[in-house]
Amino acid sequence: MEELDLIDEDTPIEEYPGYCGMTWDGELYLGPELKILEDFDWSSYWDLVSEHGEPRRISLLGLPYAVKCEFEAYSDLAVLLDQIPSIQVKYDNGPKDAGPASGEGYVFFIADGVGMESLTAEVSALKAALDKDLQSLSPFNEFPPRKE
Repeated sequence: MEELDLIDEDTPIEEYPGYCGMTWDGELYLGPELKILEDFDWSSYWDLVSEHGEPRRISLLGLPYAVKCEFEAYSDLAVLLDQIPSIQVKYDNGPKDAGPASGEGYVFFIADGVGMESLTAEVSALKAALDKDLQSLSPFNEFPPRKE
């Protein structure tokens, strides 16, 4: 993962070419291209991954190529998105002159040469893989709720 090079100090990150979201100090800020990931229950998922105790490996299905992702509990979303071919993740260590309390994060961009169709397909496949993995980790998976 490479470091973010600022265009200039006055251009907001949201106006950078290809910007599609970011995490800053663990908080998630997603552009419309990644909004589908906002609906995912990240808190429960990370807790269950932590209880499982091993790194997770998920495969994105329905794509014309193989995409496999590996990550650990409570990883920044950037770790996962950095494994998606249509997304380029860059590390931002914050303003250089703001001191240690200024924060840090990761900025997500549409990778060079990638169209919206590919990005949408990969992000949708990622969301489906996460939903499936969350279901497989869920304690309710063993004993589904009774229908009354």
